[in-house]
Amino acid sequence: MGRIAVTSASEFIYGEVLWDPLRLIDHWDNRAAAFFASLSFLISVIGVNIAANSVSAGNDLMALFPKYINIRRGQIICAFIGGWALCPWEILATAPGFLSFMSGYTVFLGPFAGM
Repeated sequence: MGRIAVTSASEFIYGEVLWDPLRLIDHWDNRAAAFFASLSFLISVIGVNIAANSVSAGNDLMALFPKYINIRRGQIICAFIGGWALCPWEILATAPGFLSFMSGYTVFLGPFAGM
């Protein structure tokens, strides 16, 4: 409901319909307001990614070795493996490298989707 109201107001104020919040922020003259709005988007994206990836991976590792790994240790192991050992900056360095990574990644995701 709030998006509809903001979009209607953007049409009245800027003369065009702005559905994308980031395009709306580009039209603002106040740099501080644009910074804090962009910062709130950044924090929400990081929070969603942590909740979606870290918690589930920690839970999976906890299920594999419940005697030795609790969910917090599983999240730390996941963060180390995903953030450092996989070298994500090397995967994204070139387009052919990224495509070959995604091709290999589907080999592992296919059986999981089949289960």
